[in-house]
Amino acid sequence: MLKKTKIMNWIIENKEWLFSGIGILIIGTIIKYISKNKENNVSNPATEIKNENNNDNRNENKVDVNINIDTVKDDNSNKQNTNVKMSIDEKKSKLRILFIDDDVKFKIVKILNKAGWSTKIVKDIDNLDSDIILNSHILFVDINDVGVKLDFKDEGLGLGMAIKKKYPHKKVIIYSSQDKGERFHKALRVVDDFLFKNAEPFEFQQIIENFAKEITV
Repeated sequence: MLKKTKIMNWIIENKEWLFSGIGILIIGTIIKYISKNKENNVSNPATEIKNENNNDNRNENKVDVNINIDTVKDDNSNKQNTNVKMSIDEKKSKLRILFIDDDVKFKIVKILNKAGWSTKIVKDIDNLDSDIILNSHILFVDINDVGVKLDFKDEGLGLGMAIKKKYPHKKVIIYSSQDKGERFHKALRVVDDFLFKNAEPFEFQQIIENFAKEITV
């Protein structure tokens, strides 16, 4: 109450100065300054709404990107699952089986072809990058008299090991008509399997079917 009385007395004493041109100009400037500060402190609803919309749009874009990435992953997973579930009969026409044997009339090849497998036989290989190697999924390599063109000291054992090391994703099986010989050769630990040449035809087919389940075509 005392402060208000002092202010009123001061106004009465200085009324002539306050209501003069200079006084009015100063008071107007002070009022404008105070009003401007109040406007700055008050938030602009339109600006807030705009910022909220921008944030929402950014969030929506992030969600879209995530959905697209997940969709691509799901598509790839579906393709792999479809290939795994593909039956052996469906894979027969797509899998390529190669026999490397100096006896190009090896009877197993004809039996496998009659069973529906796509099987070829060649006498030897002169290039590890040849199309016939690149296009084959499962390779049977005889121990004797093959690998000669590439000068492998251990013939078929050396050739089979070289193919497996160069193409780890391919299935390589070494076979031989000999029941004695290099039983502890390191090639037998590198390749996927070993079989006697005089084994029953169904044993060759069984090996192929087992590996076919693991191969994506």
